[in-house]
Order: sequence, then C-alpha cells, then structure tokens
Amino acid sequence: MQARGIFLTVLSAVLYGLNPLFSKTINVGGCNSLTQTFARLAAGIVIFFILLVCSGSGSMREKLRLSRQELKDILICCIGYGLIGPLLFASYNYLASGLATTLHFVYPVLVVVACIAFRYERANRRKLVCCALCFAGILCFYTPGGDVSAYGVFLALASGVAWAYYIVHLNSSGLVTMAPFKLAFWLCVFSAVLVGGITLAMGEFVWPSTAFTRGALALYCCVSTAASLLFQLGNRFIGAQSASMLSTFEPLTSVVIGILVYHEVLTVRLGIGIFCILLAVFLLAKADGTVKEETKSEA
Repeated sequence: MQARGIFLTVLSAVLYGLNPLFSKTINVGGCNSLTQTFARLAAGIVIFFILLVCSGSGSMREKLRLSRQELKDILICCIGYGLIGPLLFASYNYLASGLATTLHFVYPVLVVVACIAFRYERANRRKLVCCALCFAGILCFYTPGGDVSAYGVFLALASGVAWAYYIVHLNSSGLVTMAPFKLAFWLCVFSAVLVGGITLAMGEFVWPSTAFTRGALALYCCVSTAASLLFQLGNRFIGAQSASMLSTFEPLTSVVIGILVYHEVLTVRLGIGIFCILLAVFLLAKADGTVKEETKSEA
C-alpha cells in the first residue's frame, strides 16, 4: 500500500508538471489561458458529477445540496480558485516553464504568512526559516536588465497568491469537511461561471482552430482531472505529509520539460532560486502536511 501510494502521488505530481507543455502547445494553436481554464473547469463539472453520482448512497438531491453558508463560502473560494489557471498559464508566455511553476509553488509559504498576519497564528522557527528561504529564492530571480520578465514573475506570484487565498478561506470556512467530490463539483461549476463570464466580457473566448489544438486541449483536461484523482488516491495510502513532500515533483517536472522540450537555459542563479523555494516547500510540508491535501485534492 505504501509503495502504491508513493507511485500514485509522484505520478500525479508529474502529470501536474506537464501543464506548461500543454499550455504552450495550446497557445500556439490560438487558444488563450482563459479559454484553457474554462475548458478544464467544464470538463471537471462533467467528471466530478459522474463521480459524485457513483459515490456513496443517498439521493442525488442530498448529494448536491448546499446550505446558504456553504454556498456563500464556495463563492468566496471561487474568487481565488477560478483565477489560478488564467494567471499561471499566462505566466508561461513570459517565463521559462520551470521558473513559472516554481514561483507559483510559493503558495504554501504565502498561506503561512496569511495565517500569521490575518488569523494571528503563531509562527515557529521552522516556518520563519521557510519564509526567509522563499524570499531569498524570489530575489535570485530578479536581475536588473536581465531576461527574466517582471510581468511574468508578477503573474506567477499572483497565481500563488490566488491559491493561498483559496486555501486560507477553505480552512477558515470549514469547507474542508465537505465530501471531496461534492466540493470539487461545485467549485468547478461556480469557477466556470466566473471564468466564462470574464472571458466573454473581455472578448477573449478563442476556440482552437485546428484539430490538433482541440485534441491537445481535450487531452489536457483529461490529464489535469486524472492528476487530481491520483493525488486523492495516493494521499489515502501515504497520508498528507508524505503526499505534500512528493508534490515537489511538479515544479521539478516543469523544469525538466522546459530544458528538454523548449531548450530553456537554467543558470546557476536561477537554479539556486528554484532550490531555495523547493527546500522551503519541502521543510514546510515536513512540518505540516495538511496544506497540499486541501489544495491538490480539489484542483
């Protein structure tokens, strides 16, 4: 069971790490980040609805029912949840894929900062060290007059902020106790409405023009949902802490994809920055593995 859990969790992280490959391929075909995110959420609605129907006993009405407070909390969560994809995918247009994914991975540290600042939770020494490592890593990405796009860094970090916002409210609202398929379904529903509305209002809905791009988009939707399900299964076997640490394979996969597929250059300075952030995430996950359980299971 332990070996199976490790395999499933690593496979999940590797599949998540393929996001830059899919995103850049789909972008070349004329499909933007907003349309990609909407398509993924729409596919999630269908898949999680089927899983919800097949799970457990009870009437369909009971499985889908939300109280007023639950509805309010889910709508608030969707502000962050729905914006993660557009921000992260847009950052791939300005940054190397490994760099963008690593910057996005600062969200566990941002969760710690938010809990200290807004929920007045105490920070132990390990968490403070993680915050310092993360900050040092981000500084390594800043090179005055260099090739690293400041706008791309902003987009990648903003996606991490959106993720952190989602996690913090998910914790404080008590939604983490909701059945996972039910929560995932409603998050996809309301986030799809949000992203779809933004896309139409901005006139950015661009459907892929070629069969190849449409196929890539469909494959991306399937892979993203499969990664989410694999993480949930792996987490059952090895627990939140181990699953959290193994999730660092996601940015590592993105770095490898960037080097092998897109021939992106990894300088010593960028390598140190990536190492600092991954080390911070690893140490934080080792101390408290709950963060990734609450995010990836619903991604």
